[in-house]
Amino acid sequence: MSVVNQLLSRGQRGAAVHRAAAFEHSCVHETLATGCDAVDALLPHGGWPQGALVELIQSGTDGLAPTQAVCSLLLPALVQLQQERVGFAAHAAHVAWVGTVGQSALARSLSLFGPSLLAKGLDVSRLVWVQHASDTAKAWAAQELLRCGDVAGVVVSLAHADAHVLRRLHYSAAQHGKYLWAIRPAQAMTQASPAVLRMQWRAGGWSMLEQPLGSALQVRKRAGPSTQAVVYCMQASTALQQAVRSTKAMRGLRRASASPVVKPHVVSSYTAHQVAA
Repeated sequence: MSVVNQLLSRGQRGAAVHRAAAFEHSCVHETLATGCDAVDALLPHGGWPQGALVELIQSGTDGLAPTQAVCSLLLPALVQLQQERVGFAAHAAHVAWVGTVGQSALARSLSLFGPSLLAKGLDVSRLVWVQHASDTAKAWAAQELLRCGDVAGVVVSLAHADAHVLRRLHYSAAQHGKYLWAIRPAQAMTQASPAVLRMQWRAGGWSMLEQPLGSALQVRKRAGPSTQAVVYCMQASTALQQAVRSTKAMRGLRRASASPVVKPHVVSSYTAHQVAA
């Protein structure tokens, strides 16, 4: 019997032999449903992996996925995480969003809107929102939040991050058993990454009344067999989209009348460090 056949035979008896055509079971302990059955069917173990880095890559055509697409993909998981009990006193868990500040296209595409978060069931009182222009500062804030016992999941936007930074975040998520999503630009697809799962938004989807109803996603990297399948996920209900349009119209009227606009409270990276401490 050849050496390869001997290894495969041992693998059938329980040895740690990885088969490329089978999903890997040793690197992921728990998963969290995405809220979209079509996406769950493509992911190993049927959901987001716990204790590992997940990369969500922007579209390679228009460069960006709208806020609605990003939030609709992640909010079901974040809402589930807020229902968990963590820490010695069993407090309700917090989730963190580390975004980009400024007027860049990436910053505008990933800005959060309170009413839409509430409509999706997210408790904004247990949302740690950090904004900074520097990717170095955002990576530091994300790592500190991963160490925080009350935080169950972290979403971080990183336009420029090398493999060393990603590996450090990946290890922190694994060490503390946290969920971690990194939103990256399309150029990140050409870079090496320790992420156990990489998904990319695709141009297309479907819309109604010039409002997006769904977005297209493709798995670029996963444990187990490769796939080129593209799945479509519903983004938001028509009623919610109408509310968003009405809100945008009201904002336009306020700007025209020079009325002051109340800005949401932004947690600084220093405050995030205090939370982590």
